[in-house]
Amino acid sequence: MITAIRVKNFKSFKDFKLEGLNHFTCIIGLNGSGKSTLLQVLEGIGRLAHGEEQPPLFGSDCLTFGSPPGTRLEFSISFDDSIVWDAAFDVELQKFTFERVSRNDEVVFSSEKLELGLTGVKLAANGSLLAHLDVEPGSALGIVKKDMQSLKNLGLLSPVLLREGSGLYDAEIHSGGRGFAGFLAKLSESDKNGLMEDLHRYYPETDFYTVRTQGGGKYLEFTESVNALNVNSFTSHFANDGLLRTLAILSQRYSPQNFILFDEVENGFNQELIEQLVKELLDFKGKQVMITTHSALVVNYIPDETAKQSLIFLFKDLNGHTRTIRFFDIEKNRDLLPVLPAGQIMSQCDLVKLSEKCAKSGAEK
Repeated sequence: MITAIRVKNFKSFKDFKLEGLNHFTCIIGLNGSGKSTLLQVLEGIGRLAHGEEQPPLFGSDCLTFGSPPGTRLEFSISFDDSIVWDAAFDVELQKFTFERVSRNDEVVFSSEKLELGLTGVKLAANGSLLAHLDVEPGSALGIVKKDMQSLKNLGLLSPVLLREGSGLYDAEIHSGGRGFAGFLAKLSESDKNGLMEDLHRYYPETDFYTVRTQGGGKYLEFTESVNALNVNSFTSHFANDGLLRTLAILSQRYSPQNFILFDEVENGFNQELIEQLVKELLDFKGKQVMITTHSALVVNYIPDETAKQSLIFLFKDLNGHTRTIRFFDIEKNRDLLPVLPAGQIMSQCDLVKLSEKCAKSGAEK
């Protein structure tokens, strides 16, 4: 599990730190505070951990404004068992110029000390070097590789993309929802049945299934039971946005990735479904989940003890750089928590004024 993230020189992340991560994290803040930027960083790291280059997320236009020539992106990600991955990425060369993995402050891997036999890998490698090395699953390198490759950013799910059919070889849901039908089609029967049961908690009378075209592509269809004698069938083009987004979110309970990121998770959900949605996300089949939200109702259903640790407020300092503070590390908010639900405290808090206060005080409590 990823426990801390540090990023330097990416967009508004001049020197960004997010520590104490657990299985569930909820990011709040004003528009433009850096919420989506955080998900983009993690998505980019996940791609590079698979050895992918295209499409590049870390181009020269992503550097923090005012960065001098030659500035590199710097990353530091902490994992369970005191394991840390540090790296530097050259946006001009589109490659890592440095990678190191340490455990209990002892270096166990460094790109600067690769054995001679691995020099060819070092020169030819795309993305992270770990993507091209055989590592022991339980070793420090194995943990880093597995957890970074488990990152999946679904981003702001688009009903338009979720409605699209999938190509012959498309078997993965991508950021925004493209490839959704292909992902559903490749699920095992037991996973499909489990997902159907999950969906019925939100839409009791609705079933989904995938259809294969003559060319091998896949598309999504639904049936809806009006009564015992009347069952309506319809394609994804006639499905409501909430149904598509619900199915997409729930489907990630059955994905191979273990760290799932959702942007503005409340979009498309009527308020009667929010409580069940939050309940699912808090216990997402053991996966690590990070969401962003503007909804106090979403926050309202997070248990107080979880909210103390998981509710992270992003703001920009006086230089326009993103910083973080736990929402309930702010004294005024913490004092209200024993008498008010977390979401009600958020709804009564003027986030504009809070951002200004945090910017001026340097996030002092």
